[in-house]
Amino acid sequence: MLWECDGAAVEMVTFRYPEAPGDYISVSERGVCDQLRGSGKKTATVVFEVWGWPGRLRGYRIEKINGTPFRGGEPGLGVAGSFMGPNDPPRRHPLEDALR
Repeated sequence: MLWECDGAAVEMVTFRYPEAPGDYISVSERGVCDQLRGSGKKTATVVFEVWGWPGRLRGYRIEKINGTPFRGGEPGLGVAGSFMGPNDPPRRHPLEDALR
């Protein structure tokens, strides 16, 4: 996933899907941006736990980022969303594919 950090008040990292860059997940954990910057790459391998049923993503949790356990990955934390215009057709969030 592509990543970008906003280290303003709270260290927030936003992950974007290369195949759907308009879809994103934002989470925070102290030190994760330093870890990502230290990798020297603009992409990261992110392992998720997802729950719900086909066609209905109910929740998710990040388990690992680049093989390192993600402590901030409590269920319900973070934001999943899409940048869609009012005339764009509805589309599935990429995490829903894990529920098939």
